[in-house]
Amino acid sequence: MSLSLSNGTNGNSHNSNGNNERVQIPQLDARKRVHNFKEVELGFSKEQALKEASRCLQCAEPSCIQGCPAKIQIRDFIKALLEGSNGEAIEIIEQSNYFPKICGRICQQEFQCEGNCILAKSGKAINIGGLERFVGDTHSTSLKPIKANGQKVAVVGSGPSGLTVAIQLSQLGYDTTVFDSSKTIGGVIKYGVPEFRLPKKIVESELRKIKKLGVKFSRKQFIGSEQSVIDLLHDGFDAVFVGTGVGEAKMLEMPGKQLTGIIPAVNFLIAKNLHEKNMIEKGDKVLVIGAGFVGMDAARTAMRLGAKEVTVAAFESPKKMTLGIKEIKEAQDEGISFKYLLRAEEFLGEGIIEAVKLRKLRELEDGTVIDTDDFETIKSSKVLIAIGLRPSIDDKVKQPLRTEGGKINVDENNMTSIEGIFAAGDAVTGPKTVIAAIAAAKKAALSMHTFLQKKDLEKKGGKNA
Repeated sequence: MSLSLSNGTNGNSHNSNGNNERVQIPQLDARKRVHNFKEVELGFSKEQALKEASRCLQCAEPSCIQGCPAKIQIRDFIKALLEGSNGEAIEIIEQSNYFPKICGRICQQEFQCEGNCILAKSGKAINIGGLERFVGDTHSTSLKPIKANGQKVAVVGSGPSGLTVAIQLSQLGYDTTVFDSSKTIGGVIKYGVPEFRLPKKIVESELRKIKKLGVKFSRKQFIGSEQSVIDLLHDGFDAVFVGTGVGEAKMLEMPGKQLTGIIPAVNFLIAKNLHEKNMIEKGDKVLVIGAGFVGMDAARTAMRLGAKEVTVAAFESPKKMTLGIKEIKEAQDEGISFKYLLRAEEFLGEGIIEAVKLRKLRELEDGTVIDTDDFETIKSSKVLIAIGLRPSIDDKVKQPLRTEGGKINVDENNMTSIEGIFAAGDAVTGPKTVIAAIAAAKKAALSMHTFLQKKDLEKKGGKNA
């Protein structure tokens, strides 16, 4: 196994080594990893984790926490890790985020916690994601099964928000069942992220943790089509949480859209993760339209499936990219090309896609992007569309609830238009990050707890009367 190791050393005012270089996570060699789906980043060794932890300045008012939607107490868990406080580091993280193994791998730290680190301006932000992953990978969960309180809760959807609510409520004593229409549990974190970024064994280990807490799972339960969310309230559940995610991929409405070989990138990733028929064949020339995380995952997956060429066409300029430097470099190392300031205008071909015509754009000094009269045509045998996701208007789970533009309406307590049914995450806000969904779900779970406590008191009061 060939590794690409950080060539820097590190230290801060507390260390004799004054270099203070950020410790990078070791990676598989790009020339080898592009031919397989093994995890690219190998994680810190204990020595590397302690070196990186020692760089933390332990700020009196940590700005990194402000960048974390879940408000993980980053300074404190790093301090506990550095001091060798067994179990304390994981306990601190799990007070805010139950999935350090997952978030340490796929969170957009560069734009969140690390982007707000006081050392970020010098390009040497603490590798918070790497440290969170290390703690998650090397420490057992601090969560324990809690004695049941007699009330039952249904959770519809097993993505990040649904699983967060399930854990939170199980820790408060509720008998919790998660319903999902898929044959696999885990939602987007199970089938929407490629193996080389988030191995399935990691997700499975997190699901085993949840089951040990007493949470039950019901697969292939088609809530919405076979049973309404309202029916759950009449089937013995005291409250229901809806966390069904976004819904569907946005597509480009332009000439040639009917040609064969134009594929939503998210559908492509799901099909690959579910071991369905590969949509990319060896020798394909692949164009990915859209340069977000889904587009990047799709591009790197296509390369691993044997594509001859993979090009990513971005609407933005390099300085406006929503991807971090690390993600772009990893893709470039694997042979993926990037073209910037382009907007697709027409799909070309006879029956099947053969090329895409794109308009060249120009960015002004103030950041405004304007059209030019120049075009570029990129030959392609497959085109992966990664321009974002949108709420599904036809989502049957949401139909009994008040919605707007496919998004569920909720009040300040995350309750929907029907008493006892709550919602959070992408189903409410539209597409956001995994950690944002987790943070919203924790708030919703606590609102459900307050509601259920009140309901239980009213029930007991009625009996006493």
